[in-house]
Amino acid sequence: MKRLFRVIKSWFNKTVDELEDPILMAEQSIRELKNNLQSCYDGLAQVKAQKLIAVREKDEAKEESEGYLKQASWIKNKSGKPEEEKELAVKEALKLKIEADSRIKASDTNIAFFEKLEKDINTKISKLKKTISDFERELTTLKIKDKMNKVSSNVRLSTSSLNYESSISTLKRMKEKIDEEYAIEDAHLEVEKEHSDMDLSEFKEEEELERLYNQL
Repeated sequence: MKRLFRVIKSWFNKTVDELEDPILMAEQSIRELKNNLQSCYDGLAQVKAQKLIAVREKDEAKEESEGYLKQASWIKNKSGKPEEEKELAVKEALKLKIEADSRIKASDTNIAFFEKLEKDINTKISKLKKTISDFERELTTLKIKDKMNKVSSNVRLSTSSLNYESSISTLKRMKEKIDEEYAIEDAHLEVEKEHSDMDLSEFKEEEELERLYNQL
């Protein structure tokens, strides 16, 4: 039981990855507690059975004791036997009564012992039932926390994936913009080249006209 308390305490101070599986450990501890509880129930049934036997033996011994006493009284007061023989019979009956009384005392001792044992077992059963109930509540908490951790982990993975996709999208847009700027620059260069070629052509034409004019 102490081990489960340490597990539960560690659960709230560390992440799941840093521990043994706390849920499996808690479930195992609860199974062991329930096995102990069942053993207590079995033991309690045996103790109750032994107590009933002791009570029955006491009742039988008490009935015998009363019967021997009555027998001794009848022999002494109403029997027609000679005095010497009567005395021996009375003493024999009283001896049997004393033996029965001894069994009554032994039964009382056994009954007291079994009653105390029954009380102790019932106390232990109550404590076990409460402990099991407490541990089952803690187990429910562990399962909820484990589920929340898994959800949080999935959310982190999803967010990470979204960030990656967002970065790729941004890079693509940047590449498209750069390509567009390069295309615009190329277009400007092409236009400038065309104007340059046109100016040169006009210059050559005027030069040729001037040369021909001078030749006239």
